[in-house]
Amino acid sequence: MRVSNLIYSLAALTLAAVPPSHAEENVSGQVYTVVYFEVAPTEAAQAAAAARQYAEASGKEDGNLAFEMFQEIDRPSRFAVVEVWLDDRQVWRAPP
Repeated sequence: MRVSNLIYSLAALTLAAVPPSHAEENVSGQVYTVVYFEVAPTEAAQAAAAARQYAEASGKEDGNLAFEMFQEIDRPSRFAVVEVWLDDRQVWRAPP
């Protein structure tokens, strides 16, 4: 059950990068994204480890200019992801 919570959280994080269906115009220039997510307190350590792996992999993607993952000090089950991409083509692509 605990691992499923982590999987749901990471799935939500991935879905947060999907553009709204009404978005029609392309963004020119850098794109910044900020996503917050929270996991069960008992899963904070496991979520932090998975988040580090995700951060390392995303930081190596073409077009990624910056990728930071933060864990809240007073509430270690809360995380924030800040990404900077070269343009919107890298941010909105579907996972392989």
